[in-house]
Amino acid sequence: MQNATTSDSSRRTLGDWLRSIGPAVVVAAVVLGPGTITVASRVGCQHGYSLGWLVLTTSALMAIMTVAALFAGVSTKKTPGKRLRERFGSPLTIAIGLVLFLIVALFQSSNNRALLLAAEFFVPSLKTSQWGSIAFLLAFNVAVIAFFLLARDVYKVIETAMLMMVGLMIVCFGINALAGGVQPGGAATGLVPTPSSMNAALQALTGDVRALMATTFSVAGAFYQCYLVRERRWTTGELRFRAVDSCVGIATLGILTMLIMWTAAAALHGKVAPEQVTDIASLADSLRPTFGQTATLVFATGIMAGAVSSFVGNALIGGTVFSDCLGIGSKASQPFPRRLTVAALLVGAVIASLSVFAIESNVNFIVIAQGLTTLGLPVMALALLWLLIDSETSPLWLIAGTVVGVCVTFALALATVLKLTGVIV
Repeated sequence: MQNATTSDSSRRTLGDWLRSIGPAVVVAAVVLGPGTITVASRVGCQHGYSLGWLVLTTSALMAIMTVAALFAGVSTKKTPGKRLRERFGSPLTIAIGLVLFLIVALFQSSNNRALLLAAEFFVPSLKTSQWGSIAFLLAFNVAVIAFFLLARDVYKVIETAMLMMVGLMIVCFGINALAGGVQPGGAATGLVPTPSSMNAALQALTGDVRALMATTFSVAGAFYQCYLVRERRWTTGELRFRAVDSCVGIATLGILTMLIMWTAAAALHGKVAPEQVTDIASLADSLRPTFGQTATLVFATGIMAGAVSSFVGNALIGGTVFSDCLGIGSKASQPFPRRLTVAALLVGAVIASLSVFAIESNVNFIVIAQGLTTLGLPVMALALLWLLIDSETSPLWLIAGTVVGVCVTFALALATVLKLTGVIV
């Protein structure tokens, strides 16, 4: 059986290979949203090429957690939510799903805002028209909601769209890396940690470095891989080469993040204060003197692709996982995952609309979401570790790597708590 599987994998066409990396690319597309783009640019602006090794490290951890979710997802016919309910009871399982849903719903407001900022590159009038901004957000949300309610095969369409979005980001950010004059020697040197770069990372651990690690190392995104592989009906006999495919998919996340960081290092380091790069709009304004209008629009196209993929994917994660934890459905095309995904979209749209009119700042909701992450994500990381250990096919090295990932999750949560409480600045 193993030889047949290996033989089949060697005869795969390009289309087969793209479909194989699809689930991991979906995870990468969700993670690489406007927040990650902004933070990676700030890190490049402040530290130049020197922290490329940090992106490599977090990408490796993300790959390990994604492969762990792959093993956990295909090891049994039971869904992750059902396994957790049987072992730990419904209250704890529902609490895990609810916390993740609330995190997604509240952060969805920032995804709406980022989507609007990206749209302003192409429709400048949105900057001065509150009603125009509201109309754009409502129209986009209505279109996405209609898709989730009416599409026959939600996952298949999402996977195809995410592959296209990631491909578009690779092209756009690759072009900008070339236009920005990225130095290959400097970029390569930054992939190896040095005492000075490690010290700089430690000093910035409560700021942009923590944010970069938290945005590129997404436990929720990795956990969702459990559901994606079930959508594809993969089996234990395929684990070996599916794990390689997953690593290739997550590698795209690392490559894109480094392209963005290198571009900022080449174009902004030593020229622009990192504090000036507060969001994707200010980032584009900072790059415009170096790139010119045309290249800036190419960069904006990449940002738009990231905003759309993160916007749709985050809501889908929250709706699907919460539905499974409630025991009412675990596949994207089932009724309750669709409805809960729509609920997350509606919450984000309402909060974003209120912030446009300055009735209520979405910052307050994001702070609440950050507080929830300190509780929800470490518990979710532990849940993934338990699912992996409970799977008979899990290799020891993968369990050990997942333990490291869990420890990093707890460390990031602690840093967030200290930041929110003002213990550290």
